[in-house]
Amino acid sequence: MPAFWLGVALQVIFFGRLGWLPLSGRLPIDATSLPEITRLVTVDALLAGRLDLFFAGLKHLVLPAITLSLVNIATLARITRSSLLDVLSQPYISVARSKGLPELRVLLRHAFPNVLIVLLTVTGLMIGQTLAGTVVVEFIFNWPGLGRQVVQAMIQLDKPIVLAFALLMGAVYGVTNILLDVSYGFVDPRVRR
Repeated sequence: MPAFWLGVALQVIFFGRLGWLPLSGRLPIDATSLPEITRLVTVDALLAGRLDLFFAGLKHLVLPAITLSLVNIATLARITRSSLLDVLSQPYISVARSKGLPELRVLLRHAFPNVLIVLLTVTGLMIGQTLAGTVVVEFIFNWPGLGRQVVQAMIQLDKPIVLAFALLMGAVYGVTNILLDVSYGFVDPRVRR
């Protein structure tokens, strides 16, 4: 399900119906101002010794974090399950079981390392999806950030900001893929050769 739909649905459920979590923003409207040291609300609240604002900032983080992560968690769970089912039908898993190894050890030592390459690849692709999702999530939850600024730039037809954002996201995506390629060598010794 797309992030824009999930974010609004979570707002309706957890703010509108249950009243458990705040609708939008980074802090309550009536909160006193924080000294901006790092521009991260929770870190600044801790540095200022304001635990009430720290916990309020955490409450404001819950819905955006769930919105960004739920879509990726579902995809990772499906791919992990299908890859594990494929690996568990291999002959070397049957040999490990016939040796009398405990099932947990068979899964962690023999099956999961062979699934890890697929999971790393999918995770790398999801980073791009998550970066795109942050633009939508910041706009839905009224967070001041790069994504919200890009949406405003698109509305005002400010091409340099939009192009700079696209270049930045392309660079982040490229660096992430390079780091993933390097990590393959640590996960699977056959790739090092």
